[in-house]
Amino acid sequence: MSQPRTKPSGVIDRILMFGIRPLFLLLLLCLAGAFFVLIGMQKGDAGVLIVGTFLIVLAAVLGVGFAGTSVTRRAVVSRVPEAMLGRQGIAKTSITPEKDGVILVDSELWSAALEGGEKVEPGDIVVVVGHDGLKLTVKLAQSQLGESQRRT
Repeated sequence: MSQPRTKPSGVIDRILMFGIRPLFLLLLLCLAGAFFVLIGMQKGDAGVLIVGTFLIVLAAVLGVGFAGTSVTRRAVVSRVPEAMLGRQGIAKTSITPEKDGVILVDSELWSAALEGGEKVEPGDIVVVVGHDGLKLTVKLAQSQLGESQRRT
């Protein structure tokens, strides 16, 4: 299941996504470029002048790239137990009416209580039939019922 994505709305969101370090890098490149340009002009050295100009152009290109980058981030999606109703999972621990256990549903571990009297063993397939807060209520899947009766 893919999670929805949102685009940052402005410059502040991009700064928060990338961090402050890229801004410092751009500022450092601009200052270094300006320094080299000034030194090149004072000494009449074309090589130093070219290096300074290159650093300023590089900072400008990176700045435009930074400002125009389409950054996406995952929106916070909370998993609610209601969305789990009817889903199948795999028991990771044994579950009895007296003892809760752990199940794996959609790559997430959930605490689970058993509905009914059938004992669930690790590896059994269960179906989510309800919840109590964040604890799921499960029962043994129909395909597992025959095997469960053969085990006892």
